[in-house]
Amino acid sequence: TIKVFEDDLLNLGDEETLGNTSDNAIKEYTSPFTDINYSKNKIISAIDWMPDAKGVVAVSCTEMASLDEQVEKDGQVRNSHILIWNFKDPIHPQFVLEAPADIFAFRFNP
Repeated sequence: TIKVFEDDLLNLGDEETLGNTSDNAIKEYTSPFTDINYSKNKIISAIDWMPDAKGVVAVSCTEMASLDEQVEKDGQVRNSHILIWNFKDPIHPQFVLEAPADIFAFRFNP
């Protein structure tokens, strides 16, 4: 079921989860939730909030490719990753999950 009337902003976390939100701290996060090894030059293909944890989000990234390029690479094994981020540390992913193919959809199982 989908909770239509749920306030998604509450899932972002509170001051304790987000830490210091002063202007200086916000400036440090000019490019948060990116990782040089797993998400550089890639696009986000799916995103999901962890249902029982505030401030935790998972993102899957795929190669930037046209449909023709995707068809040409079809059947080839290439690793794809789901990065699980915590708002307490937006610079380093908390976990990295690996899959043998591009990930276009995923969900947390509560």
